[in-house]
Order: sequence, then C-alpha cells, then structure tokens
Amino acid sequence: MARAFPLGAVRFVAHERAEAAARELGGHGRRVSAARDKLDQLAGFRAQYHVQRDSLLVAGVDTARVRDFDAFLGRLDEAIRTQGEELARLEASLEAARGRWLELRRREQAMDVLAARHDEIEAARVRRLDQKEQDEFAQRTSRALAKVRLG
Repeated sequence: MARAFPLGAVRFVAHERAEAAARELGGHGRRVSAARDKLDQLAGFRAQYHVQRDSLLVAGVDTARVRDFDAFLGRLDEAIRTQGEELARLEASLEAARGRWLELRRREQAMDVLAARHDEIEAARVRRLDQKEQDEFAQRTSRALAKVRLG
C-alpha cells in the first residue's frame, strides 16, 4: 500500500495561503480600478467645469462668478492630486500583493512537485513489492508442484 505524502499538511497550508493571497490580490485590483475610475471621473468634471468657465468668460459674466469657478476648479485640482496620490499608493500595494502571491504560488508549486515525486517513488515501491509477492507466490507454487510430481 502506498504511503501518504508526509508533507501533506504543509502542502495544504501552502495551497490555502496561495488562495488567500490570490483573493487579496483580487481585492487590491478592484480597489485600484475603483480609484482609477474616480480619478478619471474627477478629471472629466474638471474638463467640463473648465469649458463652462471659458464660456462664462466669453459671455462676459461678472468676476465674482468667475472667481467662484476658479475656486471650484482649484478644489477639483486638489481632489485630482489627492486621488492621484491614492491611486499611486494603491498601485504600489497591488504590486506588493502580487509579489506576495507569486512567492506563495511558487511555494505551493514546489510542494506539488515534491508530492508528485513522492507519488512516483511510492508507486515504484508498491510495484516492486507486488512483483516480489508475485515472484514469491510463483516460487511457492512451483515448489509445491514439484513436490506433487515427485511425491
């Protein structure tokens, strides 16, 4: 009978850790995507308000209204800068999570290779034992037949 892989528990833990890292990586990816979408949305708002401001200038609106638009555009610029920093932070976090996942995946694959080698060695051992048993049975049978013929 084949013996179980002695590092089966370690292999299981390596698999679980790699799976957890993959889920974490997916979460980081979703957060980066959401942050990128928010940055794009803010940039779109800024472009729209900038066009409105320009059209107000052409229409000759009072300077107080233009200053309000400028102040709002300044706040949008600050929000865009802040969101860009957040996106950069999240992208760095994503890369770190990707590195952790790759390392855990390599460990998991190494355990899989060890398990496959163990299975091959055990299968060969079992085949040798089966062959030995068959040879011994054949010898006993042959001796028994020889005794019957001689006897």
